[in-house]
Amino acid sequence: MGRFTESAFQMNKEQVLNAYREGNNKGNGYHPYCDMTDDDSIEAAVQAAIEDGAEVVERYSQPEMVVLKMYDGGLIAIADANGAWAVPLD
Repeated sequence: MGRFTESAFQMNKEQVLNAYREGNNKGNGYHPYCDMTDDDSIEAAVQAAIEDGAEVVERYSQPEMVVLKMYDGGLIAIADANGAWAVPLD
């Protein structure tokens, strides 16, 4: 993680979606914060990430996706794949 920074975040929705799919196809996807919440929705995962020090960088709809800057400076995207599913954007 860490290739992008919030100030340098210039990805549009299509680029985020492509990076998300590419990372997921490489096996980099995971259920975020499943140990912190019984709710597997995007909003529950985002709220848990915020409580863990993350910041929301961007929100998209159609499909719903949230880009977060994590406490370590890396970026992840969380989307709905039968529950919240996160992929690092690097």
